[in-house]
Amino acid sequence: MKRTTVVLILVVLIFSLSSCALSSILTYPGSDDKLMRECADQLFNAVKSNDREKVKSSFSPNVYIDDDSVDRLLSYIQGSVISWKEDGSPVCYDSSGEYGRVKELIFWYGLTTDKEEYMVYFYDVAVDTANDDNKGIRSLMIIRKDEESKLTGNIDDWAKTPGITIPFYDFGTISS
Repeated sequence: MKRTTVVLILVVLIFSLSSCALSSILTYPGSDDKLMRECADQLFNAVKSNDREKVKSSFSPNVYIDDDSVDRLLSYIQGSVISWKEDGSPVCYDSSGEYGRVKELIFWYGLTTDKEEYMVYFYDVAVDTANDDNKGIRSLMIIRKDEESKLTGNIDDWAKTPGITIPFYDFGTISS
C-alpha cells in the first residue's frame, strides 16, 4: 500500500512538472506535434508559392513583419522548395492562470530546395486564450544548413527577438 502511494505521488509530480505532457494527455496525444506541423506547413506552403501575404499572415498580428523582411526571406531561399521535415519534437511552454492559457512551441525544421538545404527555427504561440492576436509565429530564424555550426549563443538569443532573423547574410548583395 505504501509503495503504491509513493509511485502514485511520483507519477503526479512528473506530470505536474511537465505541463506540456499533461496538456497533451488532456487534449489528445500528439497535439504539440500537430500544432507544430500546421504552423510549418502554413509558412512553407506560402514560401513555396512565393506568396508574400500568406507568409506575413503566418506571423502573430502583434509581430511587425514588413514587406522588406518577407522579401529578404524569400530572396534568401535559393531555388524551388522541394520538401520540409521536422527535426525533433517541439519544446513546449504551457501555462495557465487567471488570464487564460498560453502554449508556446519552439521547434526546428529542415527545408530543402533544388539548390540548397536550410534549417528553420520557429518560436510559435500556438494557443493564447486571453489574446488571439498573440497567436502565430513570433520569431523565425533561417540559416543555410552548412552554416548552422557557426551559430553561437542559445535559443533565447533569437527567440526573444520578434520577426525574421537571417544570420550571416549580406542583404546588400541582393539584386532585383
